[in-house]
Amino acid sequence: MTAPADLAQGLRSRGLLDVVRSVCDEGHASLDDVLSACRTRSVVACRRACAFELQRRGLSTIEIGRLLGRDHTSILNLLGTTSKAARRAGER
Repeated sequence: MTAPADLAQGLRSRGLLDVVRSVCDEGHASLDDVLSACRTRSVVACRRACAFELQRRGLSTIEIGRLLGRDHTSILNLLGTTSKAARRAGER
């Protein structure tokens, strides 16, 4: 697994570090937690929001996975979970 410092450098080089930090601040999670292997509910929710925001900015799931230290299938799962949650919220 890639070190969080290396992942942060990748985000910085793409000009996306501030975007991810902003999402982390809103989600009350640290950047290190989001880039780590941590799987607590709050960190995963923040990681999901980061992936969604990066996808909204035109990045592919492969690129997002590389930047967040995850496989692209993990990103697909995160984004699919976002879509399911949005659909459930719309049904209420």
